[in-house]
Amino acid sequence: MEHGKENFPPRGSGPSEILRRDQESGGMVIEGKDLIKEVNEAKLENLPEVLEQALSFKEGLIFGPDDYNLDSSETRLYLMNLFTSSESASKRPNSPYLDSAIRERVRSGVRKIKKRYKKEGRSWNEFEEKDKDEIKQLMSLENHVEGRAIIDATFIQRMETPETAKSCAELVGRTPEGRLSIKPDKGHWQAFLQGEFGLGVDKVLRRIVKMKDVNELPEDIQKTDTQNGVYNNIYAEGFKNDKIFGFWLKDLLKEAEGKMDVVWAAWRLALIWEIPATIGIGKKEICIDKEKGEYAEVWNFADPPIGNDLINWTAHLEKKRATEFGYDIHGKRLPGVYWKHITHTGYPLSLGHICPEGKKQLCESFLHGSKVEEYEQGGRKARNLLYGNFGGRKVIN
Repeated sequence: MEHGKENFPPRGSGPSEILRRDQESGGMVIEGKDLIKEVNEAKLENLPEVLEQALSFKEGLIFGPDDYNLDSSETRLYLMNLFTSSESASKRPNSPYLDSAIRERVRSGVRKIKKRYKKEGRSWNEFEEKDKDEIKQLMSLENHVEGRAIIDATFIQRMETPETAKSCAELVGRTPEGRLSIKPDKGHWQAFLQGEFGLGVDKVLRRIVKMKDVNELPEDIQKTDTQNGVYNNIYAEGFKNDKIFGFWLKDLLKEAEGKMDVVWAAWRLALIWEIPATIGIGKKEICIDKEKGEYAEVWNFADPPIGNDLINWTAHLEKKRATEFGYDIHGKRLPGVYWKHITHTGYPLSLGHICPEGKKQLCESFLHGSKVEEYEQGGRKARNLLYGNFGGRKVIN
C-alpha cells in the first residue's frame, strides 16, 4: 500500500459502503438507529404504531411516546425541563437518516403500487380496492407526518421569541435568525389533528384550559394553611417545583390515556396558540410594610416561555398597565410600588379607558377569530368552544 493512503477508501467504494464501515467501526453515531430499522421493516398494518414511536422521538420525546414513571423525581425533572424551558423544549435529535427512512417508507409504498399498474398498462380506475385502500392509508400517513413536522417547527420558532414583545411581533415576517417564519395553513392543522391522536389532543387541550381554575387542580398541589402550593392560577404562578408539575402532568395523562406524545402535542399547540398566556392571569400577594404586616394583592401574569410578553399586553392591557403603575387588583394605588415604563403604559388618566373590562381587547388571539364546523350548530368560534361558553350557553362540559 502506498504510504500516506492507508486511510483512504478502496477505489470504487461508494458513500453507502463508507457509511457502513464508519458505523461498524464506531466512527459515526446515528441517532434513532433502532427506529430507522423498525420503519424500514414495518408492514403496513404496523406502520402507524412504528411512526408513532419515530415521530415522538423527532419531536423531542427521546424516550418514546408512553410509559413515563412520574413517581420518579428524575423523570419529572426531565419532563419539566422539556415542557417549561425554551432550551429543552426546542432541542431535537439530529435525525436526518430517520427523516429519510420515514419519507421513503411511506412514499415508496405508493410509487410501487402505481409502477406495477403502469407496467401492466392499467389506470387508476382499474386498481384493485385493496391497493386503493393501501394508497389511501399511506397518503394519510404522509399528511400526518408533514403536519406534525410543520407544527413542531412552528412551536420551536415560537419558543425562540416569547421573551420580548418586539421579537414576538416580528415573527409575523421573519425569525430572529432572519429566516422566513413558518405559518401553518388549514391543511396542516387538519393533518396534525387527524384520527385518535387528534381526539386525544383535543381532550387534553380542554383539560389544560380548565386547570387555570385552582379548584380544578389536584388537591395535593392546592395552597392551604398547612400546605404550600398553587394559590390562584397555575400558569401565572408557574411550576414552582417538580412535585407541582408532576401532579399537573398526571392529570393530563389521564385524559390522554397514558399517551405522553398526545399530552406533549397538546401542550405545544397550547403554547403556539398562546392559551396559557391568555388564561394565565392571576393574583399574587406582595408585602407593603413588613413591620406593620401590610400586604396587598396585585395582578400576576404568566412569565415566558409559558407566557408571552406580547400577549400579556394585548390580552390583559388594562391589568398590565394598572400593575405597572402600582395599583392593586381593586384599583388602589400602592405607595412606593410601581414598575412603570411610560412607553408601555401611557398616562394614568387613561387607565380603564382603552380596553375596559368586558369590552373587546386590543388584539385577540388566534382562537378568537377561528371557526370550526359543528354538524348541528354550524361555524362557531374555536376560542369559545375551547374556553367553555358560546352565547352565554355552556358548550363544553
